[in-house]
Amino acid sequence: VSDASVTVTGDRAEGINVVGGGVVVADRNTIFATSNGVASIDNGGALVSGAGSMLTLTNSTIRATSHVGHGIATDGGAHTIVSDTSVTTEGLNSVALATGALPTLPTSVLDATNVTIRTTGNGRSYGASSGGNSVVTLTGGSIVTEGTATDPFTANARRPEGVAVFNPGAVLDATGTSITRSGVEGFGAVADDGGSITLSGNAITTNGLAAIGLYAGIDVPGAQA
Repeated sequence: VSDASVTVTGDRAEGINVVGGGVVVADRNTIFATSNGVASIDNGGALVSGAGSMLTLTNSTIRATSHVGHGIATDGGAHTIVSDTSVTTEGLNSVALATGALPTLPTSVLDATNVTIRTTGNGRSYGASSGGNSVVTLTGGSIVTEGTATDPFTANARRPEGVAVFNPGAVLDATGTSITRSGVEGFGAVADDGGSITLSGNAITTNGLAAIGLYAGIDVPGAQA
């Protein structure tokens, strides 16, 4: 697929959906996942799901505006390769690059090179996440998160993060990626609840009240789905 312009609207709508071991190569595409004035949830630019499913995306632009949405989601043992692409999410609790799999499924993999990421949503809005039984590799590129924590300064706070790794089996490696966190609370890079993160040659900047550059901890002990 090349030189396409795709707009999708509504709950769980996807610009590109790769499932069942399908393989898609996409270049020079523009994808817009929008709520179109309606409170749509969980739609996104691309969903790659299931063992053997694979998406290679280059030189493209993704923008997603719904709540709990995503730019590119990779799960269930799928593999995504994305390069020289911009990904923007704008909704509450939205993730630009979301990767994960249940412990009983094959490992999900995301490789991102020279990807420009921007999130503006409040709450748990992440630039890139590895959420259990998944491996995320970032090379170059940039991440900017601009949202504000919901219920800030309380035990119920939900914070934007540049990169987030959580649950056992979650791995994220970032090399030469710049991460900028602006807004009340929130973190630049987080390893939580058994996740593992490796940073090399990265620049991490935080701007805002109670912001933290690097955080590691355990909030909920034990294995989690």
